[in-house]
Amino acid sequence: MTTRPDQREFTRVPVSVKVELMTRDGVFFTQKTRNLSMKGLYMEASDKLPVNTECQLRLFLGESRDAACIEILGRISRVDEMGMAIEFKQIEVEGFERLRDLVLLNTNQVQEVEEEFRSHLGLRKPH
Repeated sequence: MTTRPDQREFTRVPVSVKVELMTRDGVFFTQKTRNLSMKGLYMEASDKLPVNTECQLRLFLGESRDAACIEILGRISRVDEMGMAIEFKQIEVEGFERLRDLVLLNTNQVQEVEEEFRSHLGLRKPH
């Protein structure tokens, strides 16, 4: 696998999907993701949550809330003035496959992304 200058494990792709973010304190909803990878996403948001807040995400793969979705457990890893970065911690097999397909559909580096999939066990590198 080629080493990228930013040393990220997974390629980020520019994609805008609806996101529902839930915490113990309630539901936060935005319609904008700036990018995502197999490891996390960045979402634009005017209201932000503290770093390390655990959350549950639903990424909607269509325009309505009845559309297919990907459910993910995550944690806020970074906050800036434009939004929040969220690291994925756990995802079910079906959601993982949908996420993989979404990344592949939105990349122009298909071979590199497929190599990333082969070199990982789910969201983690093998030990």
